Amino acid sequence: MDNGGPHCIAFGGLRVDDAVEEALLGVVGPGAIAAATAAAKQATRQRNQVRDALGRDLEAARYAVDRAFRQYDAADPPIGS
Repeated sequence: MDNGGPHCIAFGGLRVDDAVEEALLGVVGPGAIAAATAAAKQATRQRNQVRDALGRDLEAARYAVDRAFRQYDAADPPIGS
């Protein structure tokens, strides 16, 4: 496509990666990276707390259902018992 001309449209990926890395690290300092890491850890802790609370709620609901079935069976035993 270059019709034999001396110019090439290609460039190496490593040079681009290095330039992007340098630009990014120039804007995002170590404090921002530490803050992002801390925020991610906090989000994980909160997600785990919510999951644990939902697990406890599920267990309580299962217990209540089992208790209701036992009470129903005690009040009105199945036929043939």
